[in-house]
Amino acid sequence: MFLPVIRNDFRLIDAYRRREDAPPLRADVMALTGDRDPRVTPLGARAWPAVTTGAFTSHVFEGDHFYLVPHAERVVRLAVGRPDA
Repeated sequence: MFLPVIRNDFRLIDAYRRREDAPPLRADVMALTGDRDPRVTPLGARAWPAVTTGAFTSHVFEGDHFYLVPHAERVVRLAVGRPDA
């Protein structure tokens, strides 16, 4: 059931390239990454304000690319706007 979704995610990751002349996003961006993620480093995640006019926040979790597993509860609280609930 999830395989088509995962395949499409990987297609998007492989194929998408933002055009240099693309207008900035008009949305808030929250970047989440693991402190040992080999694909998206904390420094790389902090580059997102350059592509949006909205607010930007960044959260770094202990872990690699799969930091989400042990930090799922905290990530969900951040996603729904209740970081301290």
